[in-house]
Amino acid sequence: MVRDSFVFYKSFADAISELPKEYQLRAYEVIISYALTGEQPDESEPWAVRAIFQVCKANIDANNKRFVDGRKGGRPKKPLVSDEKTSGFETENQWFQNSKPNVNDNVNENVNVNDTDNENETVNVTDIKTLSDSVRPQSSPEQEKINYQYIIDNLNGKTGKHYRVTDKTRSLIRARIREGFSEADFLKVIDNKVRSWANDPKMSQYLRPETLFGTKFEGYLNETHQAYVSGDLPF
Repeated sequence: MVRDSFVFYKSFADAISELPKEYQLRAYEVIISYALTGEQPDESEPWAVRAIFQVCKANIDANNKRFVDGRKGGRPKKPLVSDEKTSGFETENQWFQNSKPNVNDNVNENVNVNDTDNENETVNVTDIKTLSDSVRPQSSPEQEKINYQYIIDNLNGKTGKHYRVTDKTRSLIRARIREGFSEADFLKVIDNKVRSWANDPKMSQYLRPETLFGTKFEGYLNETHQAYVSGDLPF
């Protein structure tokens, strides 16, 4: 089912605002896409985005059900005044009793849904904020100070490439920080591997964040400069 509009609750915005900045835009996009087209996020989405989506999904589903039910029915139109013939001497009360209401069965697609009319289908704002707090990644003070852009700019400047600071890159850097490595260690790994691989056509392709900042990070950090040995691939 494709919708032209949907109800976006303040509670959705409150929950999304509790996420880290890098996840907020994607959370909005996922919720809007599901509400208008029914498309659900897949497993490749950040786990925090998927968690917030599951919280908001209940309200979206309830509103979509009301919308579908509203389009199915409604009473047929009836004339304002009865077609029954009269003698012309009816009292005013009789005339009103015989008159018929003007019923409009044209349901407006932009359904105004009151989020308090069914408590079983409404997610409490406090519940959403509580869940968002529980799924919110907890960063240490050291992690908060990591300059992701500086590290990637350093890599790009020494390799001539154009990598961006993506969610995947951030997760790799955070994983190494949790292991106790510092920002200076990232710069040293970049220097070590540029020295080893930059002039080798086969190995230069591995001068990328997913290789340099992956599980072999400590080995790259502590290696001494040596020429590339055939068969020594970085995976």
